[in-house]
Amino acid sequence: MSSRTSNYSKPLAGTALGSDSVELAQLIRNDFIETRFIGSAVVVDRTGAIQAKLGDPAALIYPRSALKPFQALASLRHGATLDTEQLALATGSHTGTEYHQRLAASMLSDYELDSSALQCPPSWPSSPKEVARMAAAQAPVHLNPRRIAHPCSGKHAAFLAASVAAGDPVKSYCEPGHPIQHEVDRVLEEYLQTTIARHGADGCGAPAAITSLTALARGYSQLAASVHDRTAEWTAVMVARSMLEAPDAVQSPTGFDSVVLKELQVLCKTGSEGVVAMASGDGTAVAVKMLSGSSRAAHTVAAVLLAQFSDPRPDVSALTQVLETVSPQITSAGRQVGRTRLSDEVLRVIGS
Repeated sequence: MSSRTSNYSKPLAGTALGSDSVELAQLIRNDFIETRFIGSAVVVDRTGAIQAKLGDPAALIYPRSALKPFQALASLRHGATLDTEQLALATGSHTGTEYHQRLAASMLSDYELDSSALQCPPSWPSSPKEVARMAAAQAPVHLNPRRIAHPCSGKHAAFLAASVAAGDPVKSYCEPGHPIQHEVDRVLEEYLQTTIARHGADGCGAPAAITSLTALARGYSQLAASVHDRTAEWTAVMVARSMLEAPDAVQSPTGFDSVVLKELQVLCKTGSEGVVAMASGDGTAVAVKMLSGSSRAAHTVAAVLLAQFSDPRPDVSALTQVLETVSPQITSAGRQVGRTRLSDEVLRVIGS
């Protein structure tokens, strides 16, 4: 048997099994359930106590970019000095617009660096309109993807700023043994109230910590509550306020994370492969993981759970507007022919 074939026989650690997960939402097309979203979700309060759970929130996951607010906090703690918009960019997964690229460039130039120092891969902006703008600006030079347009360039620029400020090596900032990555692990263990024992590699080249959905929710609870806590670490307050005050830097004016931040005034961050975390100022926090890796309907489930358990509850009209924006639209030739529906399991939780 070849080594390639034999690798498939090795038992692998992994996230929750389908048998341990539950249905969280459905897509209905013409009164027929077209898609079922299976996963896990958890709600915690300010103390970290679980208020509600669905599926297996204790199972390990890669939160991926949902950890960016804590990575940004680590950059501040390690010595980076960032203004509100720069810090918001570091917490986010931006779409690579001129605004986002300019912010990332300013973070680098403040520390006498340029985009060549970034170790995230070259990327195109998410918006076709922005790609066209870049093409026109660079004509007749051939248009190429740029590292500074990568969704994680803000996080990487913050890592670099912290490394320069601390006098650490710059070229190895993405290595797990680098001082800034040790700082990240310390922050994660403190705020998520867990031990980070294992890492993988994120798509952007930085280490990707493995933890549980419950730990992720507890971290967001502490971060969101810091805004109203005079005893909270100032770096946590800065991170939370930056996301709320500069939401377009976190993603984009129409991005789901930015919409939730603006309309509901609660923290919100998506992670790749179906992860979403939200938290309100009272310390109520929700974390959701869709088992398929699709984030469709994840914001819907998270927003409804947060609205049910937070105190005070969000304005009904604002919540309705957000749900209309983030919920998948079921259409035919532009005409609505269906809807997103919460599962019976979720309805039981919010009705209890």
